[in-house]
Amino acid sequence: MNVLIVEDEVDFRESLVEILEIKGHEAKGIGSIAEFAALAHKENFDLIVIDLILPDGDGLEILRLVRLNSKTPVVLVTGSSQCQSAIEAKLRPDLFITKPFAVQPLLKYVDQLSA
Repeated sequence: MNVLIVEDEVDFRESLVEILEIKGHEAKGIGSIAEFAALAHKENFDLIVIDLILPDGDGLEILRLVRLNSKTPVVLVTGSSQCQSAIEAKLRPDLFITKPFAVQPLLKYVDQLSA
């Protein structure tokens, strides 16, 4: 499975990429909406993991773009659990994870998609 991680916290992003690669998946990490915009037309991903708060805007912008242009599953990650219901009502990510989180829910979801 080819997974894109959009996360501005470098250590967290690199850890997720490394864990996914250890589990046998391809993973790429980027840190901004601008990087996503540059990459979106060049590569296809089987799953996109997006941080809600990015340095150049709201991760929901990426979720909107994905929903308009593809059926790629999206995992939304945020440090705030308060906005979860509002986001789910509007854009419906396929999985919502609140930081800090154990990696197991993400890996379980990746495994379900891979099956």
